[in-house]
Amino acid sequence: MMKSSHILKSGKSRGGMNLFDSRQIEYVLAIAEEKSLTRAADKLYLTQSALSQQLAKLKIDGLPPLFEYRHGEMELTDAGKLYINGAHIIMKLKSDAMDLLQNSNHMPYAPVHISLCGLCDSIKYKFYEEAVPEFHKLFPDVVLNVQTHTTEAAEKLILNHKLDIAVFPARVSSSPEIDYKILKNEELVLILPANKELKDLPLLLPTPETIMHDFCINALTINSVERPVIFYIDEPETALDLVRQESCAAVISKSLFEAEPGIAIASWEKKYSYNIVAACISKKELSPPGQKMLELLNSVFL
Repeated sequence: MMKSSHILKSGKSRGGMNLFDSRQIEYVLAIAEEKSLTRAADKLYLTQSALSQQLAKLKIDGLPPLFEYRHGEMELTDAGKLYINGAHIIMKLKSDAMDLLQNSNHMPYAPVHISLCGLCDSIKYKFYEEAVPEFHKLFPDVVLNVQTHTTEAAEKLILNHKLDIAVFPARVSSSPEIDYKILKNEELVLILPANKELKDLPLLLPTPETIMHDFCINALTINSVERPVIFYIDEPETALDLVRQESCAAVISKSLFEAEPGIAIASWEKKYSYNIVAACISKKELSPPGQKMLELLNSVFL
């Protein structure tokens, strides 16, 4: 028992792992609240296996399990209750320290680094027209550094604390160390001239080596659609113009298409959906300007 107490006080395992890391605390609190790995994983936007792996990291020599199954639910053990009590104390100390730093007139906020990955120009324009001006009204002295990366590169920069937020299309969360906030759910549709048949038309797709191109190829594949591709264009409005001219069919996001005479939506046997997400290490670890930008991003995708 003394060994367990020592481990909880030091906050580290024998291997040096920090048991009270903010992410670990978030995982344990979610499981304790939901009493289920499945529900906690959904809440954290993780797969159940990823959350199980994170929980397994806490199983060290001399420390009893934090949870046990009772009546089909995960309940805190005595050790788990000790962990939760310590976690609340640590989170309160961190919050108080952050408040002191934020209220200090001698410490200006650092620049906010954000990456827009694989988004069409119309969404980027909306970001610059709506979110950026509002951000600078609230934080006129904070530099907003907007960049462009591939999704993979952006996630690496986030993990290395060189990027605060990245916005990109995604179907699943790829890193358990990153928070993924769903901004909007999207669905791909295949549009074509109303007086034409798909078998008589070539296809227009997003540029190769982009995540949207991969999504479109996957959607076509699962629906057994095979047509020659003659255009690669990332801007939906240009794609719509070419469909209006009866030059091709195109795969675009449903939210970017409004019903109009002359354009039809082909029937998919299998729908293909994805999310626009905002990724960051943790909202709690963002500065107030970073947290506000995360909120403003919601308005861009309403």
